[in-house]
Formats: sequence, C-alpha cells, structure tokens
Amino acid sequence: SGHHEETAPYEIGPWIISMEDFISQEEADRFIHHGFQAGYARSEENGDVDEKTGEPLEGVVSEDRTSKNAWCGSDCRSDPIISNVTKRIESLTGIPFEHSEQIQLLKCKLLQ
Repeated sequence: SGHHEETAPYEIGPWIISMEDFISQEEADRFIHHGFQAGYARSEENGDVDEKTGEPLEGVVSEDRTSKNAWCGSDCRSDPIISNVTKRIESLTGIPFEHSEQIQLLKCKLLQ
C-alpha cells in the first residue's frame, strides 16, 4: 500500500495482553456466580452516537456477536474474592480501580 512499517497508519487496535493463571479457579467461579446473579443478556454493539456528546444512544444486537454478557456491579465489586482480583489489576496497571470501567463478564459457548 506504499506505507513503510514506521509510517503506516495505526490500524491494529488496542493491545490485548493474555496472562496465564491471573485468576484462580475460585475467583473465576465467583465471577461466573455474579454474572448469573446480574443476568446475562445478548451482547450488543454500539449503535448510533449522539453527535454532541459522543455517547452511544443505544446498543444494537448483531448477528456477528453471539455471546451473552453481564457486568460486575456493586455486589460483585464488594465481594472479598473479587476484591482480591481488582487489587491485582490495580497493582499490575498502576491505576486505582475506581478509575476503571466495570468488569464485563462474557458467557460464550464452545467455539463461539
């Protein structure tokens, strides 16, 4: 396309870092528990955006995204087992957890 690697437009997207054994099985089970407590719903994509604020107006169910999701709300965040995970996230990133977005919990079927 005529671009050298050093000058090519940034098109890669955000970094994704995978860490083995970052959470224990017990912690994973608690996230799953809280996901079921919150209620999993079909994952949505951002729909139209408010031109003045830049905020999404509503989510749109997509045929491409077939997972279901829930959010780690206040009950989830106040769980001592989940709190251990958020403290590790703070330690790893150096960012206080209160400055983070809610943790999104995804429910996918095998090979989904």
